[in-house]
Amino acid sequence: MNDKCILIVEDDQSLIKLYQLFLKKEGYTLFIAKNGKEAIKRYMNLSDRVELIIMDYQMPIMNGIEAMRRILSRNPEEKIIVSSSDSSIKELVIKLGAKNFLPKPFNFGELVKLIKEIGEEREQPNHS
Repeated sequence: MNDKCILIVEDDQSLIKLYQLFLKKEGYTLFIAKNGKEAIKRYMNLSDRVELIIMDYQMPIMNGIEAMRRILSRNPEEKIIVSSSDSSIKELVIKLGAKNFLPKPFNFGELVKLIKEIGEEREQPNHS
């Protein structure tokens, strides 16, 4: 995918600003949703452009796990990283189909490395 679009699902405005600062510098186009319900709506409108979703867990209206379930029910191949300070959900989100779990707080260098690794996996042909 040429334009490297990421859907950020996060309700913390200060963290959204950090995502924008660091990921735009890396050449990513960002779309923002502030809760799970909004994430599903944005995803439906942008699914052909989104390379990856970074999903917070604890948000108002609909949490990240429920939003992830709904998105993956529409596209089981979608790449989702769940990020949360609640590390007790790690096994669950991986089992449900998240590509990875990133505990908060995290280093943005670590996030960029993870995004690139997932992008490379997507580009490689599947030899099952």
